[in-house]
Amino acid sequence: MRYDFLERLGSGAHGDGYLARRLSDGQRVFVKVLRSSLSEDDEWSRRFTDEIALLRSCVHPHIVRYIETFRDASDALCLVTEYLDGEDLKARLRKSGALPPRHALALALPLCSALEYLHGRDVVHRDLTPENILISGRFPDVV
Repeated sequence: MRYDFLERLGSGAHGDGYLARRLSDGQRVFVKVLRSSLSEDDEWSRRFTDEIALLRSCVHPHIVRYIETFRDASDALCLVTEYLDGEDLKARLRKSGALPPRHALALALPLCSALEYLHGRDVVHRDLTPENILISGRFPDVV
């Protein structure tokens, strides 16, 4: 095992996300584990592999950085990316209500930059929801 799983951060329809530590150097990472039942499904495995290939090719300051993929002990597909400490937009809105205009703009500009980058590569993000927008140290003006 290359990673020590520290905490389950969330769960979705396709799998679970974990905060983990890479054993070789102690780096904190995010590991997305595709559900075992989906890992065995050729169509879902292909979709997840396509997502990984896309992420691997993306280099943008507002798109999470790909690290590696592997299969765990149960043969589930796992995607490892950089770990960004923060909270998703849905949690922020639930906690604080609507963002003040300057904070919304501070979030919207990098988000639009990332989408422009993806659209320039003929990629359409099909799951752009508040849960998939992370507010981290990359957005210091959003409080």
